[in-house]
Parts: sequence; C-alpha cells; structure tokens
Amino acid sequence: MFMKIALTMSFAIIALVAIAGMLTPDETHGQPSFLIFSIVLFAIYFLPSLVAVERNHKQATPIGILNLFLGWTLLGWVGALVWASSYQEVERDHRS
Repeated sequence: MFMKIALTMSFAIIALVAIAGMLTPDETHGQPSFLIFSIVLFAIYFLPSLVAVERNHKQATPIGILNLFLGWTLLGWVGALVWASSYQEVERDHRS
C-alpha cells in the first residue's frame, strides 16, 4: 500500500515539474516532448518498483528503496527487476 502511494505521488510530482518546465520561456524545456520524455524515463527507471507493486510482492518496499537509491546503476536496476519478478504467488487451497 505504501509503495502504491509513493509511486503515485512521485509520478504526480514529476508531471508537475515537467509542466512547470513547459511554462518557462526556455527553449530546451518548453517543448511537449520534454514532458513525454520525462514521464517515459521516470516510468522506465521505476519499472522494478511498479512490477513489485503490481505483483503484490511481499518485499515491495525494500525493492522500491533499492530501486530508488541504486537504480541509477545498471546492476542495481537489474537486481531490483529480477527481485521483483522472482515472486511467485502461493496458491491457496479453496476447499469447502
């Protein structure tokens, strides 16, 4: 639950910063492509965290922390993605 809230807030902050950058007269950040690029780059960076949250991984918060602090390294990002993908949901016995 915490990871979903944190990711949602992070996406909102990035979108607001990108929109604010579009409102400035600077030619580099005044393009709609900057907004799209920022959102896509942010989504790719936090892909391991998103995978962990969507798969209801028990360790979603530690995966998100690893992704946040070491995701900029290729090893940290790949490690977080493998960890997020490794979770296998336990099937429950549905006997009556």
